Amino acid sequence: MAPRKPLKTTKGKKYAITFFQSSSFSSPEEEANAHVDVLWNGKVVFSFGGFSQWTFEQVKVTGAGNDKLAFRGGAAPAWTFIDDIALFQA
Repeated sequence: MAPRKPLKTTKGKKYAITFFQSSSFSSPEEEANAHVDVLWNGKVVFSFGGFSQWTFEQVKVTGAGNDKLAFRGGAAPAWTFIDDIALFQA
């Protein structure tokens, strides 16, 4: 998912990206290659993959000002769902 617009962040401030994710749409075998990368300003800051039921994830990042958050994934026939994405100052 590409960013729609930059986030209003402050350079040097610490932030926490939080979200829930699940890769349990198909069987564990079909979900084995599921993966998602969390990108902060185009750089991978966190990756997860494989079969999982809903789990809470938290990633800590440092703001550069007008930061861009994106998610990238793949590996059909696997499906990974992401919900309740939030950014908090840490």
